[in-house]
Amino acid sequence: MESAVRFIKIVTLVVTIPLLLSAVPVWADGDTASSADDQAGVSEHSSSVSLPLARIQDTWRNILEAMGQHDLKRVNQLVIELDSLKLIADVRGLDSYALSLIDVARRHFKVGQRSEAAFYIRKALQLSPDSPIVLAKAFPLVRETSSISVPSYLSRIMNGVWSHPKVWLQLLKGSIYPLLLAFTFGVMVAILLTFVIKVDSLIRMIGKPISSAYRGLIAPLLLTLLVLLPLTLGPLWTVCAWCLCLYIFLPQHRWLGFIGSAVLVAWGCLIPVRESLQTWLMNPGIQTMLDGSSGEFREGASERLEALAAQRSRDGALFFSLGQALRRSGRYADAEHAFLRAEVLLGSQAWTRAERAVNAYLSGNAQQADALFIEAEKLGLRNAAFYFNYSKVKLELLDTEKSREYLGRTVSMDPELARTLQQREELLGPDARLAVAETHLPFYHILNSALMPTQNLQTRLDEFSQILMPGASPPLMSLVGAALIGMFFFVQRRRSRVVPLSSYANTGFPQLVQRCMRIIPGGAWIAVNRPVIACALLSVSLFLLMPILHWPFESSGLMEIIPELAPYYVSFVSLLVLGTCYVGVHVEE
Repeated sequence: MESAVRFIKIVTLVVTIPLLLSAVPVWADGDTASSADDQAGVSEHSSSVSLPLARIQDTWRNILEAMGQHDLKRVNQLVIELDSLKLIADVRGLDSYALSLIDVARRHFKVGQRSEAAFYIRKALQLSPDSPIVLAKAFPLVRETSSISVPSYLSRIMNGVWSHPKVWLQLLKGSIYPLLLAFTFGVMVAILLTFVIKVDSLIRMIGKPISSAYRGLIAPLLLTLLVLLPLTLGPLWTVCAWCLCLYIFLPQHRWLGFIGSAVLVAWGCLIPVRESLQTWLMNPGIQTMLDGSSGEFREGASERLEALAAQRSRDGALFFSLGQALRRSGRYADAEHAFLRAEVLLGSQAWTRAERAVNAYLSGNAQQADALFIEAEKLGLRNAAFYFNYSKVKLELLDTEKSREYLGRTVSMDPELARTLQQREELLGPDARLAVAETHLPFYHILNSALMPTQNLQTRLDEFSQILMPGASPPLMSLVGAALIGMFFFVQRRRSRVVPLSSYANTGFPQLVQRCMRIIPGGAWIAVNRPVIACALLSVSLFLLMPILHWPFESSGLMEIIPELAPYYVSFVSLLVLGTCYVGVHVEE
Protein backbone atom coordinates (compact mmCIF):
# COMPACT_ATOMS: atom_id res chain seq x y z
CA MET A 1 0.00 0.00 0.00
CA GLU A 2 2.81 2.36 0.91
CA SER A 3 4.58 1.72 -2.41
CA ALA A 4 1.33 2.34 -4.29
CA VAL A 5 0.88 5.70 -2.56
CA ARG A 6 4.47 6.62 -3.40
CA PHE A 7 3.89 5.66 -7.03
CA ILE A 8 0.78 7.84 -7.20
CA LYS A 9 2.70 10.79 -5.77
CA ILE A 10 5.51 10.38 -8.31
CA VAL A 11 3.04 10.15 -11.21
CA THR A 12 1.25 13.23 -9.90
CA LEU A 13 4.53 15.13 -9.75
CA VAL A 14 5.45 14.14 -13.30
CA VAL A 15 2.04 15.22 -14.57
CA THR A 16 2.29 18.58 -12.80
CA ILE A 17 5.94 19.32 -13.74
CA PRO A 18 4.99 22.01 -16.31
CA LEU A 19 2.59 23.58 -13.80
CA LEU A 20 5.32 23.67 -11.17
CA LEU A 21 7.81 25.13 -13.63
CA SER A 22 5.42 27.81 -14.82
CA ALA A 23 4.73 28.85 -11.23
CA VAL A 24 8.31 28.73 -9.93
CA PRO A 25 8.99 32.49 -10.35
CA VAL A 26 5.80 33.48 -8.56
CA TRP A 27 6.37 30.88 -5.87
CA ALA A 28 9.94 32.02 -5.37
CA ASP A 29 8.86 35.65 -5.15
CA GLY A 30 6.38 34.75 -2.46
CA ASP A 31 8.98 32.76 -0.60
CA THR A 32 11.47 35.60 -0.84
CA ALA A 33 9.21 37.63 1.38
CA SER A 34 8.76 34.78 3.80
CA SER A 35 12.45 33.98 3.65
CA ALA A 36 13.25 37.47 4.73
CA ASP A 37 11.08 36.72 7.70
CA ASP A 38 12.89 33.43 8.09
CA GLN A 39 16.04 35.13 8.77
CA ALA A 40 14.03 33.76 10.27
CA GLY A 41 10.82 35.08 10.91
CA VAL A 42 13.45 36.89 12.61
CA SER A 43 14.14 40.51 12.00
CA GLU A 44 10.48 41.50 12.08
CA HIS A 45 9.62 43.58 15.18
CA SER A 46 13.33 43.62 16.04
CA SER A 47 12.82 45.82 19.05
CA SER A 48 10.68 43.19 20.76
CA VAL A 49 11.99 40.00 19.20
CA SER A 50 11.92 36.96 21.48
CA LEU A 51 15.05 35.34 22.87
CA PRO A 52 15.02 32.18 20.65
CA LEU A 53 14.73 34.26 17.47
CA ALA A 54 17.52 36.58 18.59
CA ARG A 55 19.69 33.54 19.32
CA ILE A 56 18.92 32.22 15.81
CA GLN A 57 20.30 35.43 14.34
CA ASP A 58 23.40 35.29 16.52
CA THR A 59 24.00 31.64 15.66
CA TRP A 60 23.74 32.36 11.96
CA ARG A 61 26.32 35.12 12.28
CA ASN A 62 28.61 32.62 13.99
CA ILE A 63 28.04 30.17 11.12
CA LEU A 64 29.03 32.83 8.60
CA GLU A 65 32.17 33.50 10.59
CA ALA A 66 33.01 29.78 10.79
CA MET A 67 32.46 29.39 7.04
CA GLY A 68 34.86 32.28 6.44
CA GLN A 69 37.46 30.37 8.47
CA HIS A 70 36.66 27.08 6.63
CA ASP A 71 35.96 25.44 10.00
CA LEU A 72 33.47 22.74 8.94
CA LYS A 73 33.43 21.11 12.37
CA ARG A 74 32.26 24.33 14.00
CA VAL A 75 29.76 24.94 11.19
CA ASN A 76 28.31 21.49 11.86
CA GLN A 77 28.00 22.16 15.61
CA LEU A 78 26.35 25.53 14.99
CA VAL A 79 23.87 24.10 12.49
CA ILE A 80 22.87 21.47 15.08
CA GLU A 81 22.39 24.30 17.59
CA LEU A 82 20.39 26.25 15.01
CA ASP A 83 18.20 23.21 14.41
CA SER A 84 17.44 23.02 18.14
CA LEU A 85 16.69 26.74 18.30
CA LYS A 86 14.36 26.29 15.36
CA LEU A 87 12.33 23.85 17.45
CA ILE A 88 12.22 26.19 20.45
CA ALA A 89 11.21 29.20 18.35
CA ASP A 90 8.74 27.02 16.39
CA VAL A 91 10.16 28.02 13.02
CA ARG A 92 9.38 25.27 10.54
CA GLY A 93 12.21 26.04 8.16
CA LEU A 94 15.02 28.53 7.73
CA ASP A 95 14.72 28.85 3.97
CA SER A 96 16.89 31.91 3.46
CA TYR A 97 19.74 30.37 5.48
CA ALA A 98 19.35 27.06 3.64
CA LEU A 99 19.46 28.81 0.25
CA SER A 100 22.63 30.62 1.31
CA LEU A 101 24.24 27.28 2.18
CA ILE A 102 23.20 25.91 -1.23
CA ASP A 103 24.97 28.85 -2.89
CA VAL A 104 28.09 28.09 -0.84
CA ALA A 105 27.85 24.41 -1.85
CA ARG A 106 27.53 25.41 -5.50
CA ARG A 107 30.71 27.51 -5.32
CA HIS A 108 32.65 24.63 -3.74
CA PHE A 109 31.38 22.22 -6.38
CA LYS A 110 32.47 24.49 -9.23
CA VAL A 111 36.08 24.41 -8.00
CA GLY A 112 36.04 20.63 -7.57
CA GLN A 113 35.55 20.46 -3.77
CA ARG A 114 32.87 17.76 -3.84
CA SER A 115 33.09 16.76 -0.16
CA GLU A 116 32.63 20.36 1.01
CA ALA A 117 29.74 20.81 -1.42
CA ALA A 118 28.09 17.63 -0.12
CA PHE A 119 28.54 18.86 3.47
CA TYR A 120 26.85 22.21 2.85
CA ILE A 121 24.00 20.60 0.93
CA ARG A 122 23.32 18.27 3.89
CA LYS A 123 23.33 21.23 6.27
CA ALA A 124 20.96 23.18 4.02
CA LEU A 125 18.46 20.31 3.98
CA GLN A 126 18.83 19.98 7.74
CA LEU A 127 17.69 23.59 8.19
CA SER A 128 14.76 23.30 5.76
CA PRO A 129 13.98 19.60 5.33
CA ASP A 130 10.59 19.99 3.64
CA SER A 131 10.74 23.35 1.85
CA PRO A 132 9.89 22.69 -1.83
CA ILE A 133 12.02 25.56 -3.14
CA VAL A 134 15.04 24.45 -1.07
CA LEU A 135 14.61 20.83 -2.14
CA ALA A 136 14.26 21.83 -5.79
CA LYS A 137 17.31 24.11 -5.78
CA ALA A 138 19.37 21.50 -3.94
CA PHE A 139 18.40 18.67 -6.30
CA PRO A 140 21.17 19.06 -8.92
CA LEU A 141 23.92 19.16 -6.29
CA VAL A 142 22.36 16.37 -4.22
CA ARG A 143 22.36 14.22 -7.33
CA GLU A 144 26.01 15.04 -8.08
CA THR A 145 27.37 14.61 -4.57
CA SER A 146 25.44 11.62 -3.23
CA SER A 147 23.72 8.46 -4.41
CA ILE A 148 20.02 9.23 -4.10
CA SER A 149 16.90 7.64 -5.45
CA VAL A 150 15.54 10.23 -7.88
CA PRO A 151 11.89 9.03 -7.57
CA SER A 152 12.23 9.14 -3.76
CA TYR A 153 13.66 12.65 -3.87
CA LEU A 154 10.93 13.85 -6.25
CA SER A 155 8.37 12.32 -3.91
CA ARG A 156 9.96 14.30 -1.08
CA ILE A 157 9.54 17.51 -3.08
CA MET A 158 5.92 16.62 -3.75
CA ASN A 159 5.29 16.00 -0.05
CA GLY A 160 6.79 19.42 0.67
CA VAL A 161 4.50 21.03 -1.89
CA TRP A 162 1.43 19.30 -0.47
CA SER A 163 2.21 20.52 3.04
CA HIS A 164 2.48 24.18 1.98
CA PRO A 165 -0.92 25.61 0.92
CA LYS A 166 0.79 28.85 -0.09
CA VAL A 167 2.76 26.92 -2.71
CA TRP A 168 -0.38 25.23 -4.05
CA LEU A 169 -2.18 28.54 -4.35
CA GLN A 170 0.81 30.22 -5.99
CA LEU A 171 0.95 27.22 -8.31
CA LEU A 172 -2.74 27.55 -9.14
CA LYS A 173 -2.49 31.29 -9.74
CA GLY A 174 0.69 31.03 -11.77
CA SER A 175 -0.62 28.29 -14.04
CA ILE A 176 -3.99 29.77 -15.05
CA TYR A 177 -2.80 32.24 -17.70
CA PRO A 178 -0.09 29.99 -19.20
CA LEU A 179 -2.59 27.14 -19.56
CA LEU A 180 -5.25 29.35 -21.11
CA LEU A 181 -2.77 30.97 -23.49
CA ALA A 182 -1.39 27.58 -24.52
CA PHE A 183 -4.86 26.25 -25.37
CA THR A 184 -5.87 29.51 -27.05
CA PHE A 185 -2.93 29.53 -29.44
CA GLY A 186 -3.12 25.76 -29.81
CA VAL A 187 -6.70 25.91 -31.06
CA MET A 188 -5.89 28.92 -33.27
CA VAL A 189 -3.00 27.13 -34.98
CA ALA A 190 -5.05 23.93 -35.34
CA ILE A 191 -7.91 25.84 -37.01
CA LEU A 192 -5.51 27.75 -39.27
CA LEU A 193 -3.79 24.55 -40.41
CA THR A 194 -7.20 23.00 -41.03
CA PHE A 195 -8.02 25.96 -43.28
CA VAL A 196 -4.72 25.38 -45.11
CA ILE A 197 -5.51 21.71 -45.75
CA LYS A 198 -9.14 22.41 -46.72
CA VAL A 199 -8.55 25.58 -48.73
CA ASP A 200 -10.07 24.14 -51.93
CA SER A 201 -13.27 23.12 -50.13
CA LEU A 202 -13.50 26.51 -48.46
CA ILE A 203 -13.13 28.41 -51.72
CA ARG A 204 -15.76 26.25 -53.44
CA MET A 205 -18.26 26.74 -50.61
CA ILE A 206 -17.67 30.48 -50.33
CA GLY A 207 -17.92 30.84 -54.11
CA LYS A 208 -21.12 28.80 -54.44
CA PRO A 209 -23.58 31.73 -54.10
CA ILE A 210 -21.39 34.08 -56.16
CA SER A 211 -21.92 34.51 -59.89
CA SER A 212 -19.63 32.29 -61.94
CA ALA A 213 -18.29 35.39 -63.72
CA TYR A 214 -16.80 36.79 -60.48
CA ARG A 215 -16.37 33.89 -58.07
CA GLY A 216 -12.86 33.09 -59.30
CA LEU A 217 -11.66 36.47 -57.95
CA ILE A 218 -14.08 37.16 -55.11
CA ALA A 219 -14.07 33.73 -53.38
CA PRO A 220 -10.32 33.70 -52.54
CA LEU A 221 -10.52 37.35 -51.50
CA LEU A 222 -13.43 36.67 -49.12
CA LEU A 223 -11.63 33.68 -47.65
CA THR A 224 -8.52 35.76 -47.04
CA LEU A 225 -10.59 38.43 -45.29
CA LEU A 226 -12.43 35.83 -43.17
CA VAL A 227 -9.13 34.42 -41.97
CA LEU A 228 -7.03 37.58 -41.56
CA LEU A 229 -9.49 40.29 -40.51
CA PRO A 230 -10.32 38.76 -37.10
CA LEU A 231 -6.60 38.78 -36.23
CA THR A 232 -6.79 42.57 -35.94
CA LEU A 233 -9.45 42.28 -33.21
CA GLY A 234 -7.45 40.23 -30.68
CA PRO A 235 -6.92 36.52 -30.09
CA LEU A 236 -10.30 35.70 -28.55
CA TRP A 237 -12.35 37.46 -31.25
CA THR A 238 -10.22 35.52 -33.72
CA VAL A 239 -11.10 32.23 -32.03
CA CYS A 240 -14.77 33.24 -32.08
CA ALA A 241 -14.74 34.13 -35.80
CA TRP A 242 -12.80 31.05 -36.85
CA CYS A 243 -15.11 28.76 -34.86
CA LEU A 244 -18.06 30.26 -36.74
CA CYS A 245 -16.24 29.56 -40.01
CA LEU A 246 -15.74 25.94 -38.96
CA TYR A 247 -19.42 25.54 -38.09
CA ILE A 248 -20.56 27.06 -41.39
CA PHE A 249 -18.03 25.76 -43.92
CA LEU A 250 -16.40 22.70 -42.31
CA PRO A 251 -19.05 21.15 -40.04
CA GLN A 252 -17.22 17.82 -40.15
CA HIS A 253 -14.64 19.51 -37.90
CA ARG A 254 -17.19 21.03 -35.50
CA TRP A 255 -15.45 19.42 -32.49
CA LEU A 256 -12.53 21.76 -33.07
CA GLY A 257 -14.99 24.63 -32.91
CA PHE A 258 -16.36 23.20 -29.68
CA ILE A 259 -12.88 23.28 -28.12
CA GLY A 260 -12.42 26.89 -29.21
CA SER A 261 -15.80 27.78 -27.69
CA ALA A 262 -14.84 26.06 -24.43
CA VAL A 263 -11.61 28.11 -24.36
CA LEU A 264 -13.68 31.31 -24.53
CA VAL A 265 -15.83 30.13 -21.61
CA ALA A 266 -12.70 29.20 -19.65
CA TRP A 267 -11.21 32.67 -20.12
CA GLY A 268 -14.42 34.31 -18.93
CA CYS A 269 -14.61 32.11 -15.84
CA LEU A 270 -10.94 32.01 -14.87
CA ILE A 271 -9.85 35.62 -15.34
CA PRO A 272 -11.83 36.68 -12.21
CA VAL A 273 -10.47 33.65 -10.30
CA ARG A 274 -6.87 34.45 -11.19
CA GLU A 275 -7.10 38.16 -10.45
CA SER A 276 -8.94 37.49 -7.19
CA LEU A 277 -6.19 35.04 -6.18
CA GLN A 278 -3.55 37.62 -7.04
CA THR A 279 -5.19 40.28 -4.85
CA TRP A 280 -5.83 37.78 -2.05
CA LEU A 281 -2.27 36.46 -1.98
CA MET A 282 -0.77 39.96 -1.87
CA ASN A 283 -2.52 40.73 1.43
CA PRO A 284 0.00 40.52 4.34
CA GLY A 285 -2.67 39.12 6.65
CA ILE A 286 -3.50 36.36 4.16
CA GLN A 287 0.18 35.50 3.90
CA THR A 288 0.25 35.16 7.69
CA MET A 289 -2.81 32.90 7.55
CA LEU A 290 -1.19 30.71 4.88
CA ASP A 291 2.00 30.49 6.91
CA GLY A 292 -0.10 29.32 9.85
CA SER A 293 -1.84 26.72 7.70
CA SER A 294 1.64 25.32 6.94
CA GLY A 295 2.59 25.29 10.62
CA GLU A 296 4.70 28.47 10.44
CA PHE A 297 3.85 31.20 12.95
CA ARG A 298 5.77 34.45 13.18
CA GLU A 299 6.00 37.40 15.55
CA GLY A 300 2.88 39.57 15.44
CA ALA A 301 0.77 36.92 13.67
CA SER A 302 -2.23 37.29 15.98
CA GLU A 303 -2.29 41.09 15.59
CA ARG A 304 -2.21 40.91 11.79
CA LEU A 305 -4.90 38.24 11.71
CA GLU A 306 -7.14 40.17 14.11
CA ALA A 307 -6.89 43.24 11.88
CA LEU A 308 -7.79 41.18 8.81
CA ALA A 309 -10.66 39.39 10.59
CA ALA A 310 -12.32 42.77 11.14
CA GLN A 311 -12.44 43.17 7.34
CA ARG A 312 -13.31 39.56 6.43
CA SER A 313 -15.97 38.61 8.93
CA ARG A 314 -17.24 35.70 6.78
CA ASP A 315 -13.90 33.96 6.31
CA GLY A 316 -13.96 30.74 8.34
CA ALA A 317 -10.42 29.70 7.43
CA LEU A 318 -9.13 33.06 8.64
CA PHE A 319 -10.83 32.69 12.04
CA PHE A 320 -9.45 29.16 12.36
CA SER A 321 -5.92 30.45 11.78
CA LEU A 322 -6.57 33.36 14.15
CA GLY A 323 -7.61 30.91 16.88
CA GLN A 324 -4.34 29.00 16.47
CA ALA A 325 -2.28 32.19 16.63
CA LEU A 326 -4.12 33.42 19.74
CA ARG A 327 -3.68 30.07 21.47
CA ARG A 328 0.04 30.14 20.76
CA SER A 329 0.14 33.59 22.36
CA GLY A 330 -1.50 32.21 25.49
CA ARG A 331 -4.81 34.05 24.91
CA TYR A 332 -6.95 30.96 25.39
CA ALA A 333 -10.31 32.69 25.91
CA ASP A 334 -9.91 34.76 22.75
CA ALA A 335 -8.77 31.64 20.89
CA GLU A 336 -11.95 29.80 21.96
CA HIS A 337 -14.11 32.63 20.58
CA ALA A 338 -12.20 32.52 17.27
CA PHE A 339 -12.61 28.74 16.95
CA LEU A 340 -16.33 28.99 17.74
CA ARG A 341 -16.70 31.65 15.05
CA ALA A 342 -14.86 29.38 12.62
CA GLU A 343 -17.28 26.55 13.46
CA VAL A 344 -20.24 28.81 12.70
CA LEU A 345 -18.77 29.74 9.30
CA LEU A 346 -17.34 26.36 8.30
CA GLY A 347 -20.09 24.18 9.70
CA SER A 348 -19.78 21.21 12.02
CA GLN A 349 -16.44 19.52 11.31
CA ALA A 350 -13.64 17.78 13.18
CA TRP A 351 -10.78 20.25 12.80
CA THR A 352 -12.12 23.07 14.96
CA ARG A 353 -13.18 20.52 17.62
CA ALA A 354 -9.63 19.18 17.78
CA GLU A 355 -8.15 22.69 18.07
CA ARG A 356 -10.67 23.62 20.76
CA ALA A 357 -9.66 20.43 22.59
CA VAL A 358 -5.98 21.46 22.50
CA ASN A 359 -7.00 24.92 23.70
CA ALA A 360 -8.93 23.40 26.61
CA TYR A 361 -5.99 21.15 27.53
CA LEU A 362 -3.56 24.07 27.60
CA SER A 363 -6.09 26.02 29.68
CA GLY A 364 -6.01 23.25 32.28
CA ASN A 365 -9.37 21.66 31.49
CA ALA A 366 -8.46 18.11 30.48
CA GLN A 367 -12.03 16.81 30.93
CA GLN A 368 -13.41 19.25 28.38
CA ALA A 369 -10.49 18.47 26.06
CA ASP A 370 -11.28 14.75 26.27
CA ALA A 371 -14.93 15.34 25.36
CA LEU A 372 -13.98 17.52 22.39
CA PHE A 373 -11.46 14.95 21.15
CA ILE A 374 -14.17 12.27 21.28
CA GLU A 375 -16.41 14.50 19.14
CA ALA A 376 -13.57 15.14 16.67
CA GLU A 377 -12.89 11.41 16.37
CA LYS A 378 -16.57 10.69 15.72
CA LEU A 379 -16.46 13.30 12.94
CA GLY A 380 -13.65 11.38 11.26
CA LEU A 381 -10.39 12.97 12.41
CA ARG A 382 -7.75 10.29 12.93
CA ASN A 383 -4.39 11.69 11.83
CA ALA A 384 -1.02 11.69 13.59
CA ALA A 385 -1.43 15.19 15.07
CA PHE A 386 -4.80 14.21 16.55
CA TYR A 387 -3.44 11.12 18.29
CA PHE A 388 -0.36 12.91 19.63
CA ASN A 389 -2.45 15.62 21.28
CA TYR A 390 -5.02 13.13 22.53
CA SER A 391 -2.24 11.05 24.12
CA LYS A 392 -1.23 14.11 26.18
CA VAL A 393 -4.81 14.55 27.38
CA LYS A 394 -5.09 10.87 28.31
CA LEU A 395 -1.83 11.10 30.23
CA GLU A 396 -3.19 14.13 32.10
CA LEU A 397 -6.29 12.07 32.98
CA LEU A 398 -4.00 9.24 34.20
CA ASP A 399 -5.16 6.88 31.43
CA THR A 400 -1.60 5.76 30.67
CA GLU A 401 -2.62 2.75 28.61
CA LYS A 402 -4.58 4.87 26.10
CA SER A 403 -1.86 7.51 26.17
CA ARG A 404 0.77 4.96 25.12
CA GLU A 405 -1.56 3.52 22.48
CA TYR A 406 -2.23 6.93 20.91
CA LEU A 407 1.44 7.88 21.01
CA GLY A 408 2.26 4.60 19.28
CA ARG A 409 -0.24 5.42 16.55
CA THR A 410 1.42 8.81 16.07
CA VAL A 411 4.83 7.21 15.67
CA SER A 412 3.53 4.65 13.18
CA MET A 413 1.58 7.23 11.14
CA ASP A 414 4.16 10.05 11.08
CA PRO A 415 7.46 9.23 12.80
CA GLU A 416 9.02 12.55 11.79
CA LEU A 417 6.21 14.54 13.44
CA ALA A 418 6.47 12.40 16.59
CA ARG A 419 10.24 12.91 16.74
CA THR A 420 9.94 16.69 16.33
CA LEU A 421 7.24 17.06 18.98
CA GLN A 422 9.03 14.82 21.45
CA GLN A 423 12.19 16.88 21.00
CA ARG A 424 10.14 20.01 21.65
CA GLU A 425 8.72 18.45 24.81
CA GLU A 426 12.24 17.73 26.03
CA LEU A 427 13.34 21.30 25.32
CA LEU A 428 10.25 23.19 26.50
CA GLY A 429 8.38 20.79 28.78
CA PRO A 430 5.33 18.60 28.06
CA ASP A 431 2.80 21.33 28.93
CA ALA A 432 4.36 24.09 26.82
CA ARG A 433 2.14 25.88 24.30
CA LEU A 434 4.46 24.88 21.47
CA ALA A 435 4.70 21.21 22.50
CA VAL A 436 1.43 20.29 20.79
CA ALA A 437 0.70 19.32 17.21
CA GLU A 438 -1.16 21.73 14.95
CA THR A 439 -4.32 20.57 13.19
CA HIS A 440 -4.46 21.94 9.66
CA LEU A 441 -7.62 22.76 7.75
CA PRO A 442 -8.19 20.82 4.52
CA PHE A 443 -7.04 22.68 1.43
CA TYR A 444 -10.56 23.19 0.06
CA HIS A 445 -11.47 25.42 3.04
CA ILE A 446 -8.47 27.63 2.27
CA LEU A 447 -9.42 27.67 -1.41
CA ASN A 448 -12.93 28.80 -0.46
CA SER A 449 -11.32 31.69 1.41
CA ALA A 450 -9.30 32.57 -1.70
CA LEU A 451 -12.42 32.61 -3.88
CA MET A 452 -14.46 34.89 -1.64
CA PRO A 453 -15.56 38.09 -3.46
CA THR A 454 -12.89 40.78 -3.54
CA GLN A 455 -13.64 44.50 -3.62
CA ASN A 456 -12.26 46.91 -6.25
CA LEU A 457 -11.48 44.10 -8.69
CA GLN A 458 -13.69 45.11 -11.63
CA THR A 459 -11.32 47.73 -13.07
CA ARG A 460 -8.46 45.25 -13.15
CA LEU A 461 -10.65 42.61 -14.82
CA ASP A 462 -11.82 45.01 -17.52
CA GLU A 463 -8.29 46.20 -18.28
CA PHE A 464 -7.00 42.69 -18.81
CA SER A 465 -10.05 41.62 -20.80
CA GLN A 466 -9.57 44.45 -23.31
CA ILE A 467 -6.16 43.06 -24.26
CA LEU A 468 -7.58 39.67 -25.21
CA MET A 469 -11.03 40.59 -26.47
CA PRO A 470 -11.51 44.36 -26.97
CA GLY A 471 -14.95 45.54 -25.95
CA ALA A 472 -15.71 42.41 -23.91
CA SER A 473 -15.77 41.72 -20.19
CA PRO A 474 -15.26 38.25 -18.64
CA PRO A 475 -19.04 37.60 -18.43
CA LEU A 476 -19.40 38.51 -22.11
CA MET A 477 -16.53 36.16 -23.00
CA SER A 478 -18.35 33.33 -21.25
CA LEU A 479 -21.65 34.29 -22.91
CA VAL A 480 -20.11 34.30 -26.40
CA GLY A 481 -18.42 30.97 -25.72
CA ALA A 482 -21.66 29.48 -24.40
CA ALA A 483 -23.53 30.67 -27.51
CA LEU A 484 -20.93 28.98 -29.73
CA ILE A 485 -21.24 25.78 -27.70
CA GLY A 486 -25.01 25.98 -28.25
CA MET A 487 -24.42 26.29 -32.01
CA PHE A 488 -22.31 23.13 -31.88
CA PHE A 489 -25.42 21.05 -31.12
CA PHE A 490 -27.30 22.53 -34.08
CA VAL A 491 -24.54 21.98 -36.64
CA GLN A 492 -25.13 18.75 -38.50
CA ARG A 493 -22.18 16.77 -39.77
CA ARG A 494 -22.58 16.46 -43.51
CA ARG A 495 -20.56 15.35 -46.44
CA SER A 496 -18.92 18.12 -48.41
CA ARG A 497 -20.65 18.38 -51.74
CA VAL A 498 -18.49 19.25 -54.70
CA VAL A 499 -19.48 22.60 -56.16
CA PRO A 500 -18.50 23.20 -59.80
CA LEU A 501 -15.87 25.90 -59.89
CA SER A 502 -13.54 25.41 -62.82
CA SER A 503 -10.87 27.95 -61.91
CA TYR A 504 -10.30 26.69 -58.35
CA ALA A 505 -11.53 23.11 -58.44
CA ASN A 506 -8.07 21.77 -57.55
CA THR A 507 -6.75 24.69 -55.53
CA GLY A 508 -4.46 23.89 -52.66
CA PHE A 509 -1.29 24.99 -50.96
CA PRO A 510 1.95 23.67 -52.46
CA GLN A 511 3.07 20.25 -51.27
CA LEU A 512 6.13 21.86 -49.71
CA VAL A 513 3.88 23.90 -47.38
CA GLN A 514 1.89 20.83 -46.42
CA ARG A 515 5.09 18.88 -45.78
CA CYS A 516 6.40 21.65 -43.55
CA MET A 517 3.30 21.23 -41.39
CA ARG A 518 4.83 18.01 -40.09
CA ILE A 519 7.47 20.06 -38.31
CA ILE A 520 4.76 21.52 -36.08
CA PRO A 521 3.85 19.18 -33.20
CA GLY A 522 0.52 17.68 -34.15
CA GLY A 523 0.61 19.10 -37.69
CA ALA A 524 0.59 15.66 -39.28
CA TRP A 525 -2.72 14.86 -37.59
CA ILE A 526 -4.33 17.77 -39.46
CA ALA A 527 -3.48 16.07 -42.75
CA VAL A 528 -5.31 12.89 -41.68
CA ASN A 529 -8.40 14.79 -40.50
CA ARG A 530 -7.62 14.55 -36.76
CA PRO A 531 -7.52 18.27 -35.85
CA VAL A 532 -8.69 17.70 -32.25
CA ILE A 533 -5.64 15.52 -31.54
CA ALA A 534 -3.49 18.14 -33.25
CA CYS A 535 -4.98 20.87 -31.05
CA ALA A 536 -4.23 18.91 -27.88
CA LEU A 537 -0.63 18.18 -28.91
CA LEU A 538 -0.04 21.77 -29.98
CA SER A 539 -1.40 23.14 -26.69
CA VAL A 540 0.64 20.77 -24.52
CA SER A 541 3.80 21.41 -26.53
CA LEU A 542 3.39 25.18 -26.28
CA PHE A 543 2.76 24.95 -22.53
CA LEU A 544 5.92 22.91 -22.04
CA LEU A 545 7.90 25.37 -24.15
CA MET A 546 6.80 28.43 -22.18
CA PRO A 547 9.51 28.24 -19.47
CA ILE A 548 12.12 27.91 -22.22
CA LEU A 549 10.66 30.86 -24.16
CA HIS A 550 10.41 32.96 -20.96
CA TRP A 551 6.81 33.76 -21.88
CA PRO A 552 4.38 34.64 -20.39
CA PHE A 553 5.78 36.42 -17.36
CA GLU A 554 4.66 33.67 -14.96
CA SER A 555 7.07 31.34 -16.77
CA SER A 556 9.92 33.77 -17.32
CA GLY A 557 12.22 32.98 -14.41
CA LEU A 558 12.82 29.22 -14.42
CA MET A 559 16.25 29.30 -16.02
CA GLU A 560 17.51 31.92 -13.55
CA ILE A 561 15.97 30.42 -10.41
CA ILE A 562 17.08 26.80 -10.93
CA PRO A 563 19.68 27.04 -13.72
CA GLU A 564 21.00 23.51 -13.14
CA LEU A 565 17.61 22.03 -14.08
CA ALA A 566 17.38 23.95 -17.35
CA PRO A 567 19.42 21.51 -19.52
CA TYR A 568 17.38 18.55 -18.24
CA TYR A 569 14.11 20.32 -18.91
CA VAL A 570 15.15 21.52 -22.37
CA SER A 571 16.24 17.98 -23.26
CA PHE A 572 12.99 16.52 -21.97
CA VAL A 573 10.83 18.97 -23.96
CA SER A 574 12.95 18.59 -27.11
CA LEU A 575 12.68 14.81 -27.04
CA LEU A 576 8.94 15.04 -26.42
CA VAL A 577 8.38 17.43 -29.34
CA LEU A 578 10.58 15.38 -31.69
CA GLY A 579 8.82 12.19 -30.62
CA THR A 580 5.44 13.79 -31.32
CA CYS A 581 6.56 14.84 -34.81
CA TYR A 582 8.04 11.38 -35.50
CA VAL A 583 4.83 9.59 -34.49
CA GLY A 584 2.81 12.09 -36.52
CA VAL A 585 4.76 11.38 -39.69
CA HIS A 586 4.11 7.65 -39.32
CA VAL A 587 0.43 8.29 -38.61
CA GLU A 588 0.18 10.23 -41.89
CA GLU A 589 1.92 7.48 -43.82
